[in-house]
Amino acid sequence: MVENIEKIENIISAYPYPPELYFTKLGVSADEIIAGWSSEIINRVKNGTPIIFQENLGLVCYKESSFDTKVLKLNTARIYAIIPSDIDNMESLRALVEFVTDSLFSVGVEYATYRFNSKDVNLQDVLLARGFTKVDDYVVLVRNAETPISEYTRPQGISIRIAQELDVPILQKNHSHTFTSSRFFVDPAVTTEAATLMHSEWINNSVKKQVADEVMVAVDETDTPIGFITLSVESKYNITTGHIPLIGVRRDPEFVGKKIGRLLMEAAFKWFNDRECTYFFIETQGANYAAIKSYEGAGYTPIGQGITYSWSNN
Repeated sequence: MVENIEKIENIISAYPYPPELYFTKLGVSADEIIAGWSSEIINRVKNGTPIIFQENLGLVCYKESSFDTKVLKLNTARIYAIIPSDIDNMESLRALVEFVTDSLFSVGVEYATYRFNSKDVNLQDVLLARGFTKVDDYVVLVRNAETPISEYTRPQGISIRIAQELDVPILQKNHSHTFTSSRFFVDPAVTTEAATLMHSEWINNSVKKQVADEVMVAVDETDTPIGFITLSVESKYNITTGHIPLIGVRRDPEFVGKKIGRLLMEAAFKWFNDRECTYFFIETQGANYAAIKSYEGAGYTPIGQGITYSWSNN
């Protein structure tokens, strides 16, 4: 496949819907974003990530996920890119997607997911026609590090500290129903038990710093965790960015509306600033209006959106 690198790069460079196109609103050119995405895909291929490439149709890059497979009890793959050679040729796009599903089936993949730019309407139509299911519309929100924290009434008796592994069982118990609007809970191919376990394992792996750089918890006066936030730092397009993959607060009446989430986000603000992040990002479901309103109250602004589709051979 290495001999086709130049052809692959040409197909990627002609595709107008890279997943992080919203970075143009932060001063990054579309050419830089496409070049970065192309480099990421090429590096995956060089490091052994499978790629389906047909010059007259396009390319698909995917990788089987051992973590998802273990949790979901389905042989699972994550699709990183579906890029047609000609975005306006619906016939070739249908042929490419058919080739994808046939290839996944042939290697024993039972379940696959793909997150992509929702502006690619043609791809959405073809995926649906080929048996994919739309499981998530997500919104990306951003906050500038220079924007000051707005005043709010801080909760009494609540403090923030770094999470410890001893906190994991409490966090898992407290938040077993926090993320029920996430894509795994609404995906008909995933059981409720598996979706709950997925988030439980994310919490565990985040605290162990396997999938996050840091986790902070909000604790009451007895030092019992009642909320948490996971944090990570990335660098791309010459910008250092902070990310909040997960945030959750116990839904007990005594904690609802007490600004505990805002307190956690303020702690994240300070943590990101200490690491010289220029922008902070957070995502949520497009229909989660309460979360969007809460994040906007903390200084975040919607900047982009995306979509997730899943495929199952059942």
